[in-house]
Amino acid sequence: MSPQYQKTLGNVPYFSQPPDSTLCSAACAQMVLGQIGVPLSNQTALMAEIVTAGGNNGSFAGPPDGLQITLDRHRPPSFTNHFEIIGDGQNTYKSDFGETKSNWAESDTSKAIVWAIHKYGVAPIALVYKGNHWIVVNGFQLSGISATTFTTANDTYTIEAFEILNPYPSAPGENESGGIGHVTYQRWQEIYLKKVKFPGTWRNKFLAICDPGVPPDGKSSDLPIAKPTKKSSSTLPSEKQRSQNNRLIAPKNTITAAFAGLATYGLRERDPWKKALAGTTPGTPILVHEIDEMDSFYYIVPWEDKLKRVSLLVSVDAQLGVYQEAVVFPRKTTGKVLRGTPGELKKNLIGKRFNLGGRQGELLVRNEALSLSPALVWKPCRESLSPFSPFYQFTVGARNLYQRFDGKVFTSLNDTQGRM
Repeated sequence: MSPQYQKTLGNVPYFSQPPDSTLCSAACAQMVLGQIGVPLSNQTALMAEIVTAGGNNGSFAGPPDGLQITLDRHRPPSFTNHFEIIGDGQNTYKSDFGETKSNWAESDTSKAIVWAIHKYGVAPIALVYKGNHWIVVNGFQLSGISATTFTTANDTYTIEAFEILNPYPSAPGENESGGIGHVTYQRWQEIYLKKVKFPGTWRNKFLAICDPGVPPDGKSSDLPIAKPTKKSSSTLPSEKQRSQNNRLIAPKNTITAAFAGLATYGLRERDPWKKALAGTTPGTPILVHEIDEMDSFYYIVPWEDKLKRVSLLVSVDAQLGVYQEAVVFPRKTTGKVLRGTPGELKKNLIGKRFNLGGRQGELLVRNEALSLSPALVWKPCRESLSPFSPFYQFTVGARNLYQRFDGKVFTSLNDTQGRM
């Protein structure tokens, strides 16, 4: 089903965090504060403020309460609403339906994000990847409802997709590249808005920070509580459905699915997607294995111009053949590492030594012991917080090496709790 109601907050400035840093919360604060008229440029100072304000820090580099307090502290006088942590289990929100709820499910938090964008026009910040990363949500696509019929008394709609601003650039080393994204609700449920997995106050919560119009006493809100509704028109597949597909789809079918997804969600007809597609054609699909899942693969389809510069990346489920998400590059990137042949990639490592850390010593890469996985790999980690920035996985004996798209090589992928 094509979306019936779409809203994008085009006035949210994009800021990227430095690659391999833990400044995602500061970058997100920059974006939201910039949208409401408070331009702040020093991410390091913002991060120090977020950490200091966070009373329930736990394992987080950017604690949720610290981020919420920092956003509230920097509000301009004209901004009379307050930011609030949604889904935290500490505040009870009362809706126009007369319901109260403190233990929110994913659908509750997702619909609170939608409502904040629809009614207040201020971009929420969502805690994704099981508590490891912050992103800004600047738009949505819904079916079953229109802008005029969307009230707290009419909650019978379906979320089809979100538009996001990921502070982690999909092309590390190229600032402000590949952070503007479109994510189907199915993909949102699968890898983005997941329960926080780490011990402490926020464990098992679906968290976001919104402008819900909460009065200063914080006792009530007009946020609509999500009623049980049908799932997205793209039914969330089970592991069993995926595992029944013994063969991955053919690369040529991947391109067809990518085109279909862009058309279904109307991305081919509006900027920045329309502009990114102009003068480009789909290149060779790249297979990626999500190594933090039992059996999950996806293709990345790059859209390239005649000079092989990439302006758009599209993700397609490699087992089900459906569109998942896309990112656009405001400035085209050469993406050289994307097209490295196995021989070229291996040649870059042969003869080099890599420090394994601690007392493990160094790893010398010998040609005779070096092998390259046929699929790239990815999981949310300090080294990559975008599924569009996967790794070539090399094996040297019992050790792995991971080469990111920008050419940087890592001896491990760090998903230490909440510190990405």
